[in-house]
Amino acid sequence: MVADFCQRLDLQGIVDRACPIRQVATLTHGQVIQVLVANRLTSPTPLWRVEDWARAWAVEEVFGIQPAALNDDRIGRALDAIAPKLDQPVGSVGAQAIAAFGLQVARLHWDMTSISLYGAYEDPEQGFIAPRFGHPKDRRPDLKQIQTGLGVSGDGGVPVFHQAYDGGAGEVAQVAETPYQGDRLIVRRVRNEGEQAQLFATWRYHAFVTDRPGTMTWLDADHRRHAVCELAIRDLKAGAGLAHLPSGQFTANSAWLLAATLAHNLIRWIAALGLSVGDHQTVAKTLRRTLLALPGRLTRSARRPTLHLPAGWPWAHSFTMALARLRCIPYPT
Repeated sequence: MVADFCQRLDLQGIVDRACPIRQVATLTHGQVIQVLVANRLTSPTPLWRVEDWARAWAVEEVFGIQPAALNDDRIGRALDAIAPKLDQPVGSVGAQAIAAFGLQVARLHWDMTSISLYGAYEDPEQGFIAPRFGHPKDRRPDLKQIQTGLGVSGDGGVPVFHQAYDGGAGEVAQVAETPYQGDRLIVRRVRNEGEQAQLFATWRYHAFVTDRPGTMTWLDADHRRHAVCELAIRDLKAGAGLAHLPSGQFTANSAWLLAATLAHNLIRWIAALGLSVGDHQTVAKTLRRTLLALPGRLTRSARRPTLHLPAGWPWAHSFTMALARLRCIPYPT
């Protein structure tokens, strides 16, 4: 059965086209990977002495490969060869599965997990996933881990693609969609991450209803771009004093509103022009702490004031850069 599915997926051909070998080789990389797939399905044990497993599971009769050829060295060379080009065979096998078995991929489900590793992994190779310490799902914080995500079809949970991440990478957001009273209900969830591992994972959910066309991921990204306006209003209240109106007189509150709005706009222009802040929202509280409320000492010498700033101020470069950029703005004439 495994051999038949591998043949229908053209697994050997896909790997061989991505990782060709010399003509004198006994086995191709595709043949080795095909046998390893059968090995993982029938005997998910540590990858060691595969030739003994091949003798017991009739690999020679099914795949036409002698068990002695599946030594540790040959398997290691096949894995080393496919590692730099892993995205190509993974994508090709997924596309072949969609075409061969008619999988419905209009809606996919995505989730992530961690895989703990035994070993030091002190100097991982450049360009590959780096094992790191983190918060593993198996509650083994003493072991390094890698993160992996799996996308499966919505109709039957068939894996279509996967992606590996560094062990310290956080879990990405997940987006799902369902019909709602003739419109589209799109929900985005983000896992709550803290310094301490959680026994039961908790999530933050953000939902909106729309009738607009487009993919759910694009609509979710566009909806979050519109949320910048909500963040600006929140910062206007929390950072510029508009949370409460101070007077019972309408005219006094109007003047207060004007002053708070001018202060908020000034903060936003400082962030945009002085710090080149684009889409990233920098709140007034942060700018007040880093650029406006600087600890310093004002001295006078020869009738000239001099402001002495602390030498170890962590935002000294941002302050001087913002000041230089703002001074370059020409005065209106």
